[in-house]
Amino acid sequence: MVDDLRRSAASDLDEMLDDAERAGKKRRRKSKGFLGMSAFERMIISILFFMLVTVLGLLLLIATGRIVLSASPASPPKKTGALDRVRRLRFSPASWPVPA
Repeated sequence: MVDDLRRSAASDLDEMLDDAERAGKKRRRKSKGFLGMSAFERMIISILFFMLVTVLGLLLLIATGRIVLSASPASPPKKTGALDRVRRLRFSPASWPVPA
């Protein structure tokens, strides 16, 4: 009688352990990393994100006038800033002292 009880308890324990192992294996297969993507998919997303940031940054620089797209690459850009005017006045030959 005690032996039968021990055998049934041992078989129940084996079944519970098998069920737990199967559930653990299934859980590991379901977790695929960040947002459920594989490594290749994450790489593609990161490359596309990099290109998007680069293009948007270039467009922002063009829109704010930091980069000027000129028709001919040989012509120098116009210097119309206040600092450039001060530099021209300060270092122009007319402002040099004349030796006596």
